[in-house]
Amino acid sequence: MERQKRSWLTRRIKVELFEQIRRELKFGVGTIAGVSRKLGVHRRMVREAQRCAEPVASKPQRRRLRKLVDAAAFIDRILTEDRKAPMKQRHTARRIWQRLCVELPGFTGSERTVRGYVSRQRGVPGLKCASGQERYWTRRAYGTGQKVPA
Repeated sequence: MERQKRSWLTRRIKVELFEQIRRELKFGVGTIAGVSRKLGVHRRMVREAQRCAEPVASKPQRRRLRKLVDAAAFIDRILTEDRKAPMKQRHTARRIWQRLCVELPGFTGSERTVRGYVSRQRGVPGLKCASGQERYWTRRAYGTGQKVPA
């Protein structure tokens, strides 16, 4: 799960600030510049509060993985080949990173970047790997030898 930065302005505080801004616009100072000066917020926020009573939810930002631009096809090929391999012989994200460092000259990406990309790609329907497979275990204690879903 990706961690999000916590803004100093949480949603509840922002809603209350919008109420205060709208109240100031209607009954107090009355001008956008005056309200922004009095409350210490940007004029853009005052205009936003003037347009609607509730703050607009911000869109999550997608970061472009510049270091993996050349390596993405290589990683996808490894993950596609791993689908045919037995479970124990599949590449870990660390092993993929080690191969990238050796086989692609000039690759400077970190292990964490590769690990994040691999975990996202394993979730893609066309590239199911070790994390998306059903796992079975054998009931040896009961002597049946059947494979039972875990």
